Amino acid sequence: MRPSAESAIQDGVATQSIAVSAVRCTTPEWLVSSHTGYDFDETDWQDVAALCDRFAISVPHEYRARFGARLPNDDPAKPA
Repeated sequence: MRPSAESAIQDGVATQSIAVSAVRCTTPEWLVSSHTGYDFDETDWQDVAALCDRFAISVPHEYRARFGARLPNDDPAKPA
């Protein structure tokens, strides 16, 4: 689920509706950013690649530098 324009987003948490219940959910951008700043591995890359591809988020520069990978939706000029 991707937060809509009407969602309240604060500190990487959005509020969305499932059926008639309001629920809090982590944004895809926060999930990607939480995969940076440490010694990541291939499993982390798989997580980041899937999130970036599904939600059209730029691959963080640390992953580009290490894996040399870009996704079809990746825009290197757009900050992650």
